[in-house]
Amino acid sequence: METRTSQSLEFTNIRDTVREIERKFAIDPVHRNWKGRGEINVRCPNCNDKKYHLGLSFAKNGYNCFRCSFQGRLSEFLRKNGIKYETKGQIFRSEAVLSDSFKIKMPIDFSRNEDIARKAKVYMAARGFDLHFLKKNFKIWPITNYEHHYFGYIIIELNDYAFYARKFLDLTPAHQRHVIRKSDPNMKLFYTYDKNNSSTILVVESLFNLMKAAQYGYDAVCIFGKGSSAAFVDYLRTHDKNKNLCLCFDKDVIIKDINRFITRVKKAGDPPELFYVDSEDMPCNDIADMSNKETLVRTINKRKSVEEIYINMMSIGE
Repeated sequence: METRTSQSLEFTNIRDTVREIERKFAIDPVHRNWKGRGEINVRCPNCNDKKYHLGLSFAKNGYNCFRCSFQGRLSEFLRKNGIKYETKGQIFRSEAVLSDSFKIKMPIDFSRNEDIARKAKVYMAARGFDLHFLKKNFKIWPITNYEHHYFGYIIIELNDYAFYARKFLDLTPAHQRHVIRKSDPNMKLFYTYDKNNSSTILVVESLFNLMKAAQYGYDAVCIFGKGSSAAFVDYLRTHDKNKNLCLCFDKDVIIKDINRFITRVKKAGDPPELFYVDSEDMPCNDIADMSNKETLVRTINKRKSVEEIYINMMSIGE
């Protein structure tokens, strides 16, 4: 790399910095897993680069695009984009990403004319999702070759930096993986849908459950797993106090799980009245597997107050 702005600076903990860079820029697949290299290549944000022309040199503290001559000090580039880095002399951790920094540019067209899109749409339709509703209400698309090596995933945007991905090419249970990424480690990760103006807000574990609930007329909040009580507490600070909250966890939930979840929520403050759906009343694995609105309505109508949990636990000798 040739750059006139290099400055002697010894970077430490480079691996974590590379992970931060990967969250915001497309890294050359050859250099994705940093193993002691002094330089990595990414797509240049200055010239709409498609072939990783921007070199970032930790050894020379410089960056340089071989396509448009975009160059400068690497430390300044990292700081401008809110990427944490450590040197022997200082540690920079951005409290918040600057508004003028480069953001991930994600496509939002769910109906791109490619084979992977067709497979994704077939998969979603087979699970009873209304593709027109999804395209109108969510930023969602299938993907083949994304800058974060998610081949064969469905991507759903949460905000500028956090997103949810679900693999769909291999539909065997052991391979139905999902990924949640976020740029700010302190971000409380939850996602809400509040366009239906329903009197009951469903608390669910995944975005697929949230999307099916929204399709069937319910507002919902996804907290990404029954163990995410901190995200739910954060959500409670802003939710409409006039609406009921019903925990609709997957069928594998047990009374102990719900009791543990509620206990953690109560420790953080005085929660509103909560309801829950008993696993015995859940007709299938989760809301996403429900084939029609009537099934969800009947299930929600069987909801119980969380106060009944203690009675149920005493009745089974807990």
